[in-house]
Amino acid sequence: SKTLKEFDELLCEYGFFRAHHSHLVNIAYIQQYKRHDDSYLVMKDNSSIPVAFSKKQQLLELFKKI
Repeated sequence: SKTLKEFDELLCEYGFFRAHHSHLVNIAYIQQYKRHDDSYLVMKDNSSIPVAFSKKQQLLELFKKI
């Protein structure tokens, strides 16, 4: 059994991003990024994933690279 941090370290080079303490997402499945008081990602299956305040800047930089 591995922690989410360990999976993050293994998968970050394969297009995964840790958006929140509890969420690791495949960036290929991100449909939208909603910036409000509580920012979140909308995935292709219409699920919503919160984006931690500390991860917002990293996410925006990732979008610039894509």
